[in-house]
Amino acid sequence: MVMRKGVPAVFIALLAIAALACGKKGVPYDDQPSTSLRIEIVSGNNQVGPAGFLSDSLKVRVKTSTGQPVPDITITYAQITPVDSGHFPTPTWNIRKTDDQGIAYSLYYVDTQVGVDTIRAVASGLDDSIVYFVLQVTPEAAKKFVKVSPLTTLTTVAGQPMPVPYIVRVTDKYGNPVAGHRVRYVVQDSSVVVTDSTLAAGFESDTAYTRTDASGLASATWIFSVDYPGYYFSSDLRAYDSLGDLVSFFGAGTDPGTLTYYGAARPIFAAHCFSCHPSAYSDYSLDFYYQVKANGNMIPGDTTSPLLSDILPAHELTHLNFVEQNTIIRWVVTDNAAPGMSGLNNYHDNMKPIFDAHCISCHGDASPSGSYSMTTFDGIRGDGSDAVPNAIPGDAGCRLSLKMASATADNMRLYFGADSVALADSVTRWIVVDSLRDY
Repeated sequence: MVMRKGVPAVFIALLAIAALACGKKGVPYDDQPSTSLRIEIVSGNNQVGPAGFLSDSLKVRVKTSTGQPVPDITITYAQITPVDSGHFPTPTWNIRKTDDQGIAYSLYYVDTQVGVDTIRAVASGLDDSIVYFVLQVTPEAAKKFVKVSPLTTLTTVAGQPMPVPYIVRVTDKYGNPVAGHRVRYVVQDSSVVVTDSTLAAGFESDTAYTRTDASGLASATWIFSVDYPGYYFSSDLRAYDSLGDLVSFFGAGTDPGTLTYYGAARPIFAAHCFSCHPSAYSDYSLDFYYQVKANGNMIPGDTTSPLLSDILPAHELTHLNFVEQNTIIRWVVTDNAAPGMSGLNNYHDNMKPIFDAHCISCHGDASPSGSYSMTTFDGIRGDGSDAVPNAIPGDAGCRLSLKMASATADNMRLYFGADSVALADSVTRWIVVDSLRDY
């Protein structure tokens, strides 16, 4: 009997151990569903809207691990970035309780500065108790249009851009920059305004359009015409935004004095004409002063010079704006096509220093390249290995003159360094116009 009673006792113990290993209903063992509570976002995250807007509901739900809603849980909402910038409708709106569906929600006015607002929702007493809402704040509608710079009246020589751009800013009512807002600049007929959108179409004159950048800024360049009588001349530049608001700038231009080929005309030709008239090998080149005068295309002081009709917008792709047109007209007609700095026409004083500095390293006396020495005036006029004179007075087609042209495959202009165009023009003028003058 003792042994019979002992066997059931051992058996019962083994069953208990097995039961503990397998778990029992209602006991939270690892292989059983958990009854813990957690919070989750239902809606309202990742909203995007203008500064100061009232958000849609920032809605959360508290439920069990099996999905059952949990009522009467306190939810505390708080803005954590940026600190103290936005606000809730009333102080009570940041503390809410879940309803029978486990739902709680709040509303929130976002910051007045662009950026990101972060709202934290905390459920009291839960293991997994925090969620975060992210709200993207964009600029409000454009409300302010202000002048940035310059704030004073500036003066410059007519024909030259004002020394600084004319800048305006567009913001919303909170001061946030508004990007992509259209701005229109308008000037009087005696000057031209240029923005980034008009650079490709230089014939725009008294009106130019642009849009604000990411900083809410727009800018324009202001240039006075050279043909306005009676300098000192003052004018105004007006900027309008698409709402019709206006700011005004004031500026003045002074008489530019005598315009020259190098100082005024050639930069315009280079910008608009060289693509078709670059060198001595085109039908009509504008690269050198003597070439501009060739074949009667430009006659100093003559209003009927063919060149003057070729600078109009209708001529091919010239696209000179009217300030540039007036510059060329004044240079030809009023200033008699003054050559400017191209008059380096004396061999000993002007040409020899150029040759000595840039040419005799290859064309010296000892063993000159091509048997052409450039150390003396006679050497310059002499023959090379082909027995053909290299410099012929008045001959634009002589070898030395052609070596100054930028389009030649073996041109020598590249050895002149930073001042290559001016120096090459001086040499060419000395040959063609000044006929190798030696005095």
